[in-house]
Amino acid sequence: MNIWLCVQAYESELFATTHLTQKGAWLTAIYDLLEFLTVSEGDCDLDDFKERHGLTDEELPPNTVDELEALTSEELQKVFQTWSAYTWDNSCGYMIEVMQRKLEG
Repeated sequence: MNIWLCVQAYESELFATTHLTQKGAWLTAIYDLLEFLTVSEGDCDLDDFKERHGLTDEELPPNTVDELEALTSEELQKVFQTWSAYTWDNSCGYMIEVMQRKLEG
């Protein structure tokens, strides 16, 4: 049986969640990224984020629950990659990754 792991590191602490669906793992990872970047749905820092990175509303990757949950796993993987690029130079040691593993009993 395949399971998906969402593994996160933040300030030398490790966290992991397990998911029965790939989509669930991608959604968890994206929601965590958005929270780290303080651009989650309804967050007032979204305008500041767009300004700092020179983005327009049309260029902004999906960031609302409705937008994200309507996407397929493959589309969510691309959204994850786009959002995670904004975390590469963080000073908190933040990183997040989704990986597939096989569970055998």
